[in-house]
Formats: sequence, C-alpha cells, structure tokens
Amino acid sequence: MEKCPVCGSSLVWDYEEGFVVCSACGLVVDRIYDCGHAPDTDEDEAVHRRRHGPRSVIDRKTYKFKLRLYNKAYKIAREKPWMIVDTDKVLETGRFVNTVKSKASIVAEKNIEKEGVKTYVERGLEIIRRENPALLSRSLRGRYALAYMVAYAASTRVVPPEDFVTKVFNISSTSYKRLKSITVKLLGKYGGLSQMPGVVVGEVLSLDTTV
Repeated sequence: MEKCPVCGSSLVWDYEEGFVVCSACGLVVDRIYDCGHAPDTDEDEAVHRRRHGPRSVIDRKTYKFKLRLYNKAYKIAREKPWMIVDTDKVLETGRFVNTVKSKASIVAEKNIEKEGVKTYVERGLEIIRRENPALLSRSLRGRYALAYMVAYAASTRVVPPEDFVTKVFNISSTSYKRLKSITVKLLGKYGGLSQMPGVVVGEVLSLDTTV
C-alpha cells in the first residue's frame, strides 16, 4: 500500500482529474498513467522510480472499489466519532473485518500491554473459543475482560478483583459483575469455582504471567 510522502496517509486514485492524491492532506503525489502507456522518456521513468519506486497501475474498477471503501470508512468515522477505523487496513484487505474499534477498546488494548496481562487474555480467548464461542459476541474490551477473568480463574481458582479489571479493561462495575457470573458458570463444570463456599478475590499482580 503506497503512502503519502508527507503525512503517511493512504493515497487515492482520482481518475477524473488524472492524479494520485493523499486522502488526508490532499497532496498531489503523481499522475495516473493508462495501462500500456509508455513514459515520455527513460529519464522521466528513472526520476519517478527514485521518488516513488516502481509504478503500480490500478484499473478503474479497482479504483472505484477502493474509493467506495474509503468513503464508507469516512462515513463511519464521521457519524460515530467514538469509533476508530483503520483505513489503511480496509483499503489493503478490502474488508471491514477487525478494522473498526471503539476508542474505549483501544484504551483497553494499551492497558493490557502496560499491565503485562496479554498472556492471560490470549489463554482465556482459547478457552472460550473451545468451550462456548458464543460468549465472544460482545464488545472488544468486554471480550478481553472475560478472557482475562476466565484464564485467571482457571489458573488460580479465584476471580480477579473488580477494581483491577474495570480499570484495565475500561468496563463498568455492572459489566464486571455480569462477566464474573459467566466466568463462574463456565468453569463450574470442571469442579472449580462453583464448588467453593465463596468466591475469593485474588491478587492479580502476584501471579506468574506464564500461565
């Protein structure tokens, strides 16, 4: 995927005007050359290659498809300002799958890295996919929180504390209680949490993250 040399944003092929322009800053990066059209001179081609690399010819059909994708991504970002669209990934893959995230989920992802609990989240996702994939039908940060709680509880037989989970995964107290109930029920069939006289709150930071 070619990028704007100034701001690094994606490029858009404007066939009506005959230019390749930046989707963000509007910089005209290059002219559009028709398929089979030879450059004016070898010198012109050499200059282009030094500045932009080899030419990539995109036909009108591909251009229109990418333009529709870009416009849809722009519409989502405009109408839902709390959402972030990875426009580069949309244009590269031609799909919106795993390209739209809420700002709250992005904060949660940063917290996961910061607190060093990514291994728990990944392990929890594996458990949930194996036992009950339907439980993953929730917001991204809710999915991460549930995965963490499941992996933590499976390893320690205790549920992680509410204050830590709500802070790291950017969820409400109500959501935590709902996910806690799901965690207990999910692991109960293994003779774990549901057989305990009470759910004990553990200390997250004292755990071995190699679980």
